[in-house]
Amino acid sequence: MQKRRFFLKGSAAEVAWLNRQAAWGYQLTAIHGLSYQFKEVPQARQLIAEYMPQTTLQAMTTVFQPLTSYTFHDDMAVVYSTVAPKQRVVNNDQQYRLAVYRHARDVALNWLNGWVLVVWLMMSATIVISSQLQATPLLTRCYYLGWHLVRG
Repeated sequence: MQKRRFFLKGSAAEVAWLNRQAAWGYQLTAIHGLSYQFKEVPQARQLIAEYMPQTTLQAMTTVFQPLTSYTFHDDMAVVYSTVAPKQRVVNNDQQYRLAVYRHARDVALNWLNGWVLVVWLMMSATIVISSQLQATPLLTRCYYLGWHLVRG
């Protein structure tokens, strides 16, 4: 089964949603962008998400055996596993979590600034264009004739 959701990978909201899916009997198998892949199992286990460098993930994959992972910018990964919190591979991922959150905030602010700039430019263009146009008698007659042609 596939579901699409927009979450910051590894966030508390995403983990809560994934654990709700597990409570309904769907175990996470893969993540590709906004798409989450699940398989139905009799007893799905709750999972945790932890951030780690890509090199740590590659070195620990054979021992760790995560359900799936998601890679950010080729150097940071979020690993989804069913281990207990006391058995975590990375005991303190706060520095990695902070780096991912800051990057997500920067991207969101860049998009917001872009939209503000586009709206400002459109409003400025509308004001400039409307101040340059005047209702000339020719435009008024063309509109009047066109209106009568359409009405019949």
